Amino acid sequence: MPGILARLCSTCGMGSRADKCVKCGKQTFERGTFAHLCFSCGHGSGKNHCVKCGKLATGTGMNAVICTHCDLTIKPDHCVKCGKQSNS
Repeated sequence: MPGILARLCSTCGMGSRADKCVKCGKQTFERGTFAHLCFSCGHGSGKNHCVKCGKLATGTGMNAVICTHCDLTIKPDHCVKCGKQSNS
């Protein structure tokens, strides 16, 4: 079971920024994988904050993505912030 979906606030996810990898910043061209947080990084209100800038990411916020290159290095079931397995 994957962890908590990582979110972007409306500023960090504006326009084409929503398709940029939250790990390396490269454009995903809509082929990215949803980024996840582990329980530690996303517990409590952490899941509602932008993974890039830390601002509240409710309402117009969106799911963060990682590119295919970063997907190979951190794996889609690992936390985009700390690298731990996201279901632990």
